[in-house]
Amino acid sequence: MADNPRPLHDKVWSKLDRKATAILELTLRQYRTRLSTWAVLSVGVILVLITVLFYIEAMSSEIPAVDNDGDSIDSDGDGYPDGQENLLGTSINNANSHPGLFDPPIPPDSAEDWINEDGYDFSSANLDVSQGYDDDGDCRVKIGEVGWSSWVDENRNYISCDYFFEMQGLDLVVDSDPNVDEDPDEDAFFKETLHRSFVLGFGKIGFVFVLGIFVPLFLASGLIRDEISDGTLHYLVAKPIS
Repeated sequence: MADNPRPLHDKVWSKLDRKATAILELTLRQYRTRLSTWAVLSVGVILVLITVLFYIEAMSSEIPAVDNDGDSIDSDGDGYPDGQENLLGTSINNANSHPGLFDPPIPPDSAEDWINEDGYDFSSANLDVSQGYDDDGDCRVKIGEVGWSSWVDENRNYISCDYFFEMQGLDLVVDSDPNVDEDPDEDAFFKETLHRSFVLGFGKIGFVFVLGIFVPLFLASGLIRDEISDGTLHYLVAKPIS
C-alpha cells in the first residue's frame, strides 16, 4: 500500500479547523471589550425577539373557516346539512325527505362537520399520477348513476372523482373533476405557509447578516488570504454547514 502523500495534519479540513479556531480567537479578542459589540448584539437580540413574537402571534391566530362548497347550509330547514343529505341520497329542497325518516333514523350532523371537510389529498413527490380524494362524497355519490358518467370524469383521464397536474409551458395546471378537494382548511394552509416562509426568510437574512459582519473582519485581518488566493473560500463557508 502506497504511503499517504498528505499527512493528516496537512489535509484541507484539518487546516480549516485550525483556521476557524484562529478566527474565533481573534474575534473574541477584538470585540470582547468593545461597547459597540455589546450594543450591536443587544439590538440584534431585540430584533430577533420582536420577529419571533410576531411569528408566535401569527401562528396563534386563527383564520375564520369558510364553507367553500356551501354544503353546511340546511336549504330546506329540516335540520340536516345539505352535504349529509346529498351523501345519503335525500332531497335538500324537501323538508319531508331527510335521513331522520330512515329505519333506523340517522341523527343530523352539525353544520361545522361540513366545513373544511374536503381538504387537499395529493403527493408532491409524484405529480404525474392521479391525485385527490372526495372526502365528503359529493362527487363519489354520483358514480354509477345514469347520466353522470361524464360529470364524475370531467378531466377525461378515465378515473372518477380525482384530479391531476399538468405542465403547460412554465405553468402547473390542475385538471380536476367536480367537487374534489374543494373545501380545504384555510387556517392549516395559512400556518404552514407562514411557518415555511419564516424559516426560509429568517435563515437567509441571518446568514447574510453574519456574513456582512465577519467577512470584512476576515478580509482586514488576512486570515482568509490563503483561501482567496487558492480559490477554496467555499470550503470555509461550507465548514459550519457540514
